[in-house]
Amino acid sequence: MEDTVSQTYEHELIKSVDLKKWEWSKNGEKEYNPPIIPREDLHKMLKKRLTEGKSIRVRIGEEWLGLKHEYMDPDKMAEKIEEKIHDRNDIRKDPKSAEALAFKIRSSLDAIMNTPFRGTVVFMEQQEFVAFLKGEDLKAIFDEDIDPIQQIINGPD
Repeated sequence: MEDTVSQTYEHELIKSVDLKKWEWSKNGEKEYNPPIIPREDLHKMLKKRLTEGKSIRVRIGEEWLGLKHEYMDPDKMAEKIEEKIHDRNDIRKDPKSAEALAFKIRSSLDAIMNTPFRGTVVFMEQQEFVAFLKGEDLKAIFDEDIDPIQQIINGPD
């Protein structure tokens, strides 16, 4: 009888593959992202953007004989902006688009408020705020975010 010699060696039959990570949602449900942001959520978002950091301040009335300035309430400012958003039926109004609008609006209002020669208290006049709401700057912000589906639904101008 012959002696049999046994040999062993290591060999990789299947190479390793990264299967990525996947996790269940915390409560087992998908996160709901509404197609249109609820009015109260839009109001809260706008108010937050207007008051974070250096607040947007709109002076109402005029200083006379050293009387203190009065400023528009942030809720009132948010309401006036909301009216303009809700007047448009051709722009995206989902939460992410609404947040982007809020950032763009805040940026434009900052630019108006921070023009040179304002003095030590930075604010904008009520006329400037109204002009912004009625003017081309706000319209341009809205026109950047036109929803193509709504444009088709609304038909030609």
